[in-house]
Order: sequence, then C-alpha cells, then structure tokens
Amino acid sequence: MSIKIHGVSISANCVGPALFCMNKKCGELAVIDFMAGEHKSPDFVKKNPWGQMPTLEDGDFCLPQTSSMLRYVANKVSPESYGGDDIRKKAVIDSAMDWVMDSFYKDTILGFVYPVMGFAGWPADDVLEETKKKTEENLKKFEGKFLTGQKFIAGNEPSIADFRIYPFMFSLGHQAIEKSKTGYVLPDRFKTYCKDFEEAIPECKTMMYSMGGFSLDEYMKSKM
Repeated sequence: MSIKIHGVSISANCVGPALFCMNKKCGELAVIDFMAGEHKSPDFVKKNPWGQMPTLEDGDFCLPQTSSMLRYVANKVSPESYGGDDIRKKAVIDSAMDWVMDSFYKDTILGFVYPVMGFAGWPADDVLEETKKKTEENLKKFEGKFLTGQKFIAGNEPSIADFRIYPFMFSLGHQAIEKSKTGYVLPDRFKTYCKDFEEAIPECKTMMYSMGGFSLDEYMKSKM
C-alpha cells in the first residue's frame, strides 16, 4: 500500500518525507485543506491526536514528526538511506536531523524565513540582526561538521538527513529572503548543496517548483 504524507507543499516539514517517498516510489504527498482546518477534524485527529502536519499514514499505521517518518520509511524501503548497518553513519544522520529542530529551526526559520512567508511577524531590528549573525555562525559550524569533503551530510549520496534539511536550505536561500528586509544571502557552499540535491533527486522539479502555485518556490515568489 502506498504511504501517504498528509500535509501541504509549502511546508518544509512536509516536503522532506513526501519527497523521500516519491523518490523511493513508495508514497506521495496527500494534500490537506489546511485553511479549512482539515488537520483538526475528527477523522484527522484519529491519525494524529495533536492535529498537526505532516502525518504519515501507512495502512493502519500512523505517525507524527518529520524525522521519525523519514526513519520509518528508510527502515522499510531503503535502509541504506539511513546508514545501513553503519552505526556511526546512522548517528551522523540522527545528529544532523536533530540539529534542525534543536537549533536551526528556532533560530533561523522562525526568525526570518517564516516572517517572509507570512507565517509569523517580524522581530525587532536588533533581534533580526542577531538572528542573521547566529545563522551565519551556525551554518559555518554545520558545514565544517557535516559538509566538508563530501557532497551530502553522510557521504556523496543523499541520506534521509538531506531530505530533512534540504527544504529548509532551499527556503533560506530563496530570492524572496534576499530581497526582504533581511537581505540575507545563503553561503555558496549551501547553494551548491541545494543544487547537488536537486540534481540527485529529480522529483524536486515538481515538488519544489511546480505545484499549481503552492510549491515552496511559487509560494515564496508570491511574497516578493
């Protein structure tokens, strides 16, 4: 049975596991009507009691949390995408995915990506400048730890950590961010990282750029 990732295509949290399922030919994004509150409906809350996106559905099995979904799908259909039997590679993948929510999401995505997208208000100017400084320092450390001497986080082939992180880097590097009051420009290493990922994962062409006005690219362009 095809795995469904219930969510929306303008959410980086939803895009990662949906892209992974599409690439592994085992599932797809099942778009929900977020504005109508479908994620809070009784039927949906049976799948995810928190009424949040994304939510994975695989037959009678349902699962919240993006990173957990990626691990589940990899363990089911593509163990090599989660390090195979190499426990150190698995640990590296887990560490990078944890970094997203422990550091990058709260310091950068909430700080000036979501305001551009209209999902949050703008912080004060001094807070914005501090967020930019933290982002630059954080990405420099991330590059040194995970992206030195290899294309992707756990080697030269994408792992589930890349599916977790790429949609956020794509958003951060979008021209809508650069042309906003942040003026932030994604470092060249991460621009190359995004380009390499898109070349390796052809499903990005549709999911990231052509979803009837609701891909991340299309949506962010509408905010320029």
